[in-house]
Amino acid sequence: MQTYLQDMVYESQTHTVKKLGVDTARYYLGVDDHDDIIRTGGDGYWGAYHELTRMIRGHIHLDATILTIAVPDNVSMEDMRKWLNYFFQDVQQIENVPEPGEEAAEEQNVNGGIYITQ
Repeated sequence: MQTYLQDMVYESQTHTVKKLGVDTARYYLGVDDHDDIIRTGGDGYWGAYHELTRMIRGHIHLDATILTIAVPDNVSMEDMRKWLNYFFQDVQQIENVPEPGEEAAEEQNVNGGIYITQ
């Protein structure tokens, strides 16, 4: 998780990005058994879906999915926290994530034999 939070991926991974666009001024978000309609107030691109995969013995293995969502200006931080806890019930905040560059120079070449690229 720390690797992805620093906008880095492993060299062996394929990173695919799909833009999330709307033309109805809203989008539907569903996670497991929870769903909601997010009203954007405008059309356009309102996020992205990132998929990180790698090949293992000829089969594609999904390592991670990352969903980024832009929210309208009229949505408060408290509203975003409610959504986050609604969609991801066991979510926990990660504290003290180092800024890129603080540990990056050290990690890029030494990480248990795994090379990380940004």
